[in-house]
Amino acid sequence: MGSSCSPQIASLFMWDLEKRVPYYFLKYILVWKRYIDDIFVIWNGPTSLLEEFKKFYNNLHKNIKINWNQNKSEINFLDLVVCFDKTSFYCKTYQKSMNNFLYIPASSFHPISCKIGMIKSEIIRYLRTNSREEDFIVM
Repeated sequence: MGSSCSPQIASLFMWDLEKRVPYYFLKYILVWKRYIDDIFVIWNGPTSLLEEFKKFYNNLHKNIKINWNQNKSEINFLDLVVCFDKTSFYCKTYQKSMNNFLYIPASSFHPISCKIGMIKSEIIRYLRTNSREEDFIVM
């Protein structure tokens, strides 16, 4: 899986790329959040300039190409689905389509504290990543 310092090196590398973005693009970016190589951007500017920005960003380095997912109602970021409506936004837990929900079997020789801890941590994660009660209940 690589060296233990790989995430830090990747973050520094991406930070260096971000420093090269000109101000005339930055003034239209309301939110820019990045976790290693996953980037969440809220753009408040002309669509034509957004297309120019995407092209510019993808040409910053020959080995770095960003897959841009544009959607005005919801977007996946890390383990969240960030949803937008007319007046606000909310989050809910993202589940990959291939998720088989495979957990430690009850018959395993793991200590009972591991089994209970896994269930508890998943419930806490769902509570934290769902802004609305109805999304938590569906999970």
